[in-house]
Amino acid sequence: MKKIRLVGTGMLLLSLLSFVACDHNNQNVKPDPGSELNGDYERIMKSRADSRGVPFEIPNIVLTGNTLAIDVKGGCSADDFKTIWNGEILESYPQQINLVVANESNNDGCDPKGSYTLQVDLKKLIGDSFNPTDFVVRVSNGSKVADKVVDEKGSVSNL
Repeated sequence: MKKIRLVGTGMLLLSLLSFVACDHNNQNVKPDPGSELNGDYERIMKSRADSRGVPFEIPNIVLTGNTLAIDVKGGCSADDFKTIWNGEILESYPQQINLVVANESNNDGCDPKGSYTLQVDLKKLIGDSFNPTDFVVRVSNGSKVADKVVDEKGSVSNL
């Protein structure tokens, strides 16, 4: 009888803890599942598995304050690149966000050997309630399965 009471009490505590742990104020952080933002992210992530995107490399990423600098090689101009956030904040420690970079050039009449640095203002993405330097940021290459991660201390690793 005591075991049943302990299990019931434990389940009640677990339910209360999971409710309290949810941050109900983040409704503006996640897009609707059918939104254009999330749709573009999913489309690019699916196409990269088949190497259907315009090829390019991401040699390095650097997080400095609120700014994420993404070095890219390939493409005709920095304007050809698009950085998309999936709109989700992963509630882990440290918290994580996922970005994908796509090269949307058509390569008509250019030699796609340019090198550019894309600047992403993470504060604009995640809002004022969060500190970008508290996040792990995963940057996916939209042309092939190749990811880089920068942690909250600025260390970069390949996945």
